[in-house]
Amino acid sequence: MGRNRADLLALGGLAGACAITLADAILTPAIETTKPPKSTRPPLLTNLMLNKLDKVGFVEIPNAFSSIKIGAAREVAVKLYEEETITFSNQNAVDVRQDMTKFIADIENTPVALRAIITAMRSIAAELDEAEYSDFSLTHSHRVPVNLQLAVYDGAKAEYRAHRDNPVLGSRLEDVGLLHYLKSAPYRARGITCIVYLNVEDWNVEKVGGGLEVFLGAEDSDDVGETSESPEIITPAGGTMVLFDSREILHRVMPTDKRRIALTLWIEGEPRLSK
Repeated sequence: MGRNRADLLALGGLAGACAITLADAILTPAIETTKPPKSTRPPLLTNLMLNKLDKVGFVEIPNAFSSIKIGAAREVAVKLYEEETITFSNQNAVDVRQDMTKFIADIENTPVALRAIITAMRSIAAELDEAEYSDFSLTHSHRVPVNLQLAVYDGAKAEYRAHRDNPVLGSRLEDVGLLHYLKSAPYRARGITCIVYLNVEDWNVEKVGGGLEVFLGAEDSDDVGETSESPEIITPAGGTMVLFDSREILHRVMPTDKRRIALTLWIEGEPRLSK
C-alpha cells in the first residue's frame, strides 16, 4: 500500500509539473504586430525582385536608403550603444552568436533618424500585400511587429554561425511535438525576414569580413552549408536591404573585424496557397 501511495504521489507530481510546463508554453507572450504602414515613397520592389524572392527565397537591394538617412540612423544607433542609453543583451550561446541586440519600437519617442528607417522597413510588407497579382506568391495578409531588432557586432571576429531562424516553427504539430508547437505560437507566422544595414557604404568584406553568407539550396539536414551549390555573400554596406526566407535558407554572419550594425524585421504572413 505504501508503495502504491508513493507511486500515486509521484504521478501526481509529474502531472502537476507537466501542467505547469504546458501552461508556461501556452502563455508564451505574443508579439505585438500591426498591419503594415503605407509607404510614403515610390515602390522599392520591382517585379523582377519579387520574382527572385518568390523563386529563390532571397533578394538583395543595394542603395535602398540614401547615405544621408543611413548615416543619421547609424549615428543614433552608435550613440544608443556606446552611451548605454538603452540596454543591449545577448540571449544566445556566445560560441554561436557574438552580437548585442536590442528591440527598437516604431513609436514617437524613438529617435527620428532611426524611426525613419524602421517605418520604411515595416512598409515593405505593404508592398508585398500589393504584389498579389505580380510574381510574388509566397505569402499574403502580412503583418509587421512594432519592434525591430537592432544588432551590433563590435568587431574582434564577432560572428553568428550558420543557422536557420526557428527552423521548426513552421512544422506540423506531429513533427515537433506539443510543447515546441505551443511555445512557437508567437513565431509560426513569420514569413519574410527584412534586414537593412546601417554601416558605411564602402564596407569591404575581403578586408574586414562581416558579410551575410546565404547557402542557397543547402539540404535541410545540412547545418554548415556543405551541400549548397550556389552560396552568396552579401556585403553589409550601408543602405543595402536584404529580403529572404530565413527559416528555410541556411545563413551566417561571417566574422567581422569592424563594428557592424543592422536592423532586422520579421514580416508575418499567411502562406499564399491557403488563400
